[in-house]
Amino acid sequence: MQDDVRSDVWPAELEELLVRIGHRFGRVDLRRRMRALTHAWLVWDVQDSEWFSDCPVLLDLTGEQVEINHAKFDDLSITWNT
Repeated sequence: MQDDVRSDVWPAELEELLVRIGHRFGRVDLRRRMRALTHAWLVWDVQDSEWFSDCPVLLDLTGEQVEINHAKFDDLSITWNT
């Protein structure tokens, strides 16, 4: 299943989220730190038309790389620029 998110929806949803929970993060302003997602890499199973959930997902946020590894339900690793 693939959901397409319109680019004009993301800022409004972020603003709504910040209104609801932003008071908990007084020194963080996500709007200043937000970067565009320029590339995403994942391991795709062509035969079954799905991604391998036990392989890493790499996100390129305008030159900043985020790697997400989720091997088990309670085992999550997120690394930045490694």
